[in-house]
Amino acid sequence: MANETGPTPHVIDTSSSYALRNPLREIIPPRLNGQAKQTPLEKAATQEHREKDREKKALFHEELQALRDTIKEEVKAIADRHSQKPEHVESLALSLSRFKKTRGLNIQNALVHAKKKEVNDSLPKGQRYKLSELQKMVEEDGTYDDMTEEDFERLLSDLAESKKLKRKGARASNRAQTLDANAIMVRVNEELNNLSERTGCAAFAFLTGEHALDTMVPGWVNTPGVLRFFVEVLNLSAAELSKKFEMWQKTQKRLGTLSSTAELQANISRILLDGLNRILNRTSKRVKMNYINYDVAIRQRYKVQIIGWPAGMRLVCPAQITANDELQVLNSAVTDGECRWAKMTPADVVELEKKLESAPVRKRKVRSDVGKPRKKRGVVEDEGSDEEEDEERPAKKAKATLKSKRGSKASRAAKMMPPAVKSRAIIESSSEEEEESSGGGDEEDSNDE
Repeated sequence: MANETGPTPHVIDTSSSYALRNPLREIIPPRLNGQAKQTPLEKAATQEHREKDREKKALFHEELQALRDTIKEEVKAIADRHSQKPEHVESLALSLSRFKKTRGLNIQNALVHAKKKEVNDSLPKGQRYKLSELQKMVEEDGTYDDMTEEDFERLLSDLAESKKLKRKGARASNRAQTLDANAIMVRVNEELNNLSERTGCAAFAFLTGEHALDTMVPGWVNTPGVLRFFVEVLNLSAAELSKKFEMWQKTQKRLGTLSSTAELQANISRILLDGLNRILNRTSKRVKMNYINYDVAIRQRYKVQIIGWPAGMRLVCPAQITANDELQVLNSAVTDGECRWAKMTPADVVELEKKLESAPVRKRKVRSDVGKPRKKRGVVEDEGSDEEEDEERPAKKAKATLKSKRGSKASRAAKMMPPAVKSRAIIESSSEEEEESSGGGDEEDSNDE
């Protein structure tokens, strides 16, 4: 039987987690529960400690309630003196933000972080040193006095990496991911409502997972009165919009990132073309993008322009950009909204007019058959023009009509027949009978037998 020398290591299940789907991201170490079983004496001491904590908390809540009563009386007195509602005074006085400016890195924090890694990483939870104890160890340790500037820079770099891991590292499990998302949404809801009380602004925020295996529940937070915007303007409830947002996000994630040059070129062209017609409010008769004559055909005519085009890249048709790295940068810019369409300001219009006045005029290419008469479609010309046209253009072989085809067939059949025997007795018609006949043709009487 194996000897148990320490706490059982926590096994991280990443079979369907965000960390497994993003293997290149660093994982935030999960909190380990390394407390061992307590003896009866330890349990009794823990129970006594809990009772003392309950007494302290009860005393704290009594004093806190007394403070609340005092604040309520002061708020009422201020409201009466200034003819204001007590609720308004209370909201202005108590709606405080919990956000604070991030404190910069310093040598003291870097030394404490290094000492914590040295002494706490090998200890199980429950036996680790507290912050005050670590600070005292740093003060008593004399090895830090002989450190050079390079050593201090290395400690500051380690501390910065640790803070970055806590802020942007991937959660190791779906449960940790869900708890983190819920905690942040609660905090965002509180801050947005406090901000609305302080400034009167309106805001909302939606949250959803990006993968089908995510366990977080889609939701939203909003300031009072904002939900009517979705119903009156978008004709959707907040729940319907949240569901559509979740479906769109998971569909985009399933499609994956574009990698091939052709896909990137097509996606950039589509986004820019849709953005142009959207800013011009064109739904039926869409405007085509003109990259070659961009200043005249687009900017001068419609008074809109592209802003945020990546620096160092010429504004040309995406199909002319063949470098995949440049296409990736441009695709990220148009997808994130950094590169987008915007209406030109009066200063931009004046600058464009000066640019076009100083620029050379582009001439159209001359046709190769310039000066030669060309027959127009659907126009009937006179005989003289037909004769001139026949002199310049070679005559075409006329197509045989249906009547001529039938006549040629009849002549060929007549040649194949044997010669007919003429009758010896033929009565010729007189000139009077020819004039009286309606058909005007000769009639042949039957042969006498």
